[in-house]
Amino acid sequence: RLAQMKATWTRTRDVAQAGQSPEVILQQIEATLASIEAAQLPLKAREEAVLGLQADMAAKQARCDEMLAQILKARKSAVQGIAARESLPFWSPELWGHARTALPHRLGVIVRGFQTSFREYIRDPSRGLPLHAALLLVSTMTACAARRKKRQWKDSGVGVSPIVKVFDHPYSAALILVLLVATAVNSPAPARVKDVLAALALLPMIRLVRAVIDPRLVPAVRTAAILYAVDLVRQTFGGTPLVEQALLIVESLAAIVMLGWLLHSGRLGSDSEQKPEGLRARFLPPLAKLLMFSFAIGCLAATLGFTRLARLITPATLSGGVLALSLYAYVRVGGGAAVIGLQSWLLQRLQMVRNHGDRIQW
Repeated sequence: RLAQMKATWTRTRDVAQAGQSPEVILQQIEATLASIEAAQLPLKAREEAVLGLQADMAAKQARCDEMLAQILKARKSAVQGIAARESLPFWSPELWGHARTALPHRLGVIVRGFQTSFREYIRDPSRGLPLHAALLLVSTMTACAARRKKRQWKDSGVGVSPIVKVFDHPYSAALILVLLVATAVNSPAPARVKDVLAALALLPMIRLVRAVIDPRLVPAVRTAAILYAVDLVRQTFGGTPLVEQALLIVESLAAIVMLGWLLHSGRLGSDSEQKPEGLRARFLPPLAKLLMFSFAIGCLAATLGFTRLARLITPATLSGGVLALSLYAYVRVGGGAAVIGLQSWLLQRLQMVRNHGDRIQW
């Protein structure tokens, strides 16, 4: 619109000059044209900024399209290569000979990698060690205070929500929360440090879960945690000849043995306090048999050299089980903290908490 106004006033000036109009009129026309040009300058700057932003967005969109195309290509290649053999059979003499040659070098690389990661984690504050240490201190003090509060309620005869029993193990509750933060995706800790902390998180997880599940299933939980730790070692040796296959075979066979023992001993069935045909008795044994079958396929695939297929079966199943147990432990800690928090003086000022606190807690 300013361009049209400028063109109109320019023509007006030309006509006025041709008709020898008074000087006052010509000065007014020139002043109007100057005002129009002054108004155009910031608009041109904004227009250039908008055009630059559009160009930048177009470049980023093109990059996103390229990345999506690469992801789609990788997904297709991964799916297409599941049935492809990546390694020699486990009994192959050539595989064992190659492993004897490559394993010492690989061990040296792994050890140096762990040393570098932990040195960086300890020396560089930006890697999160001071934050994790402070969080551990605060979490431990809070969990111990929650345990004292629970004992006070119990001694005074106040009803205590079962979920608060998680603070019978305050150090485990505090540690699992800190390790959750330290091993998060956005945590600045080095990858090797995260692997070690993820393995350490299994200890408080077992301690917290053991107190609330059927004691007959505790060995299964421990075995799952141990096999998950073994799988973390396997990931560290990823790509090393023979070692990865051997660990996949060990994980699969150990899982099959544990599930078979649970089935044979009747630990997956209902206990004496449950109905004989409860959900647990009907669904857990068939589920265990299905898992045994999948682990058998994973073991066979690793033995024959189809390591990609084996990775898709055995580690994924173990990771899913341990993740479910970890989430259960996190939920129990969070629920216990919520129950304790509802008794604080600040939340007790809320009418909803005062009148319906028992329903919220349970």
